[in-house]
Amino acid sequence: MHITEIIKNEHSKVIYSAVTMAECAANDLKQEQRGYCKIRGKLGISALEIQHDLEIVYGEQALSYRTVARWVSLLKDGRNHIEDEPRPGRPPSTASERDVATVKRIVEDARYTIEEISDISGLNSSLVFFILK
Repeated sequence: MHITEIIKNEHSKVIYSAVTMAECAANDLKQEQRGYCKIRGKLGISALEIQHDLEIVYGEQALSYRTVARWVSLLKDGRNHIEDEPRPGRPPSTASERDVATVKRIVEDARYTIEEISDISGLNSSLVFFILK
């Protein structure tokens, strides 16, 4: 999301509706394809054939062969769920309206790198990247 795409509702709450919907749709698409891998893999269908089917249906949005093969293998080895495992490390940051305003003010003046904006604003670089995305 680019910072100019941020809009506010009548209560001055930041809305990320377009991005959130797109991200949800992409996640649903992954889950849908993983579910297909789970069922077809349990039926003994090869990862190559499963990936071919996904390409026919989803085109460029289909999971890669390597990803399909990994999921088929994980599911054959006893994994029962198709959701991503939690990842180690710090949880993703959320941007407050104040953080968004700070970054917006900085980028209005000149061009800066994410690290420079991080240094100027005092926000961590991951959060700055999230705001500018």
